[in-house]
Amino acid sequence: MYGENPFPAAKVNIYHKNSQSRDRTEERIRIVGLKVAMARAETTSLELSAPGCDKGVGLEMLCTCLKLPMEQTFVVGDADNDLAALKKRGLP
Repeated sequence: MYGENPFPAAKVNIYHKNSQSRDRTEERIRIVGLKVAMARAETTSLELSAPGCDKGVGLEMLCTCLKLPMEQTFVVGDADNDLAALKKRGLP
């Protein structure tokens, strides 16, 4: 069990058989107070990452490294895990 032997992980994807199972996992994570950011992806996937680490932050860092203005980027997404990047780019 992770709580007994924690290890660093940049990101964890948990795949579920259905959305109800994912909902239960989210609730359990909230109950135990695990300090992670949660984002829904695909139909039943749940992505866990460090708080404040999301695709919006990644997009910003990539633009900085490439010396590319954010205004010259284009963001495409199809799930909740893409919302931070879309918002960073100024889309609703």
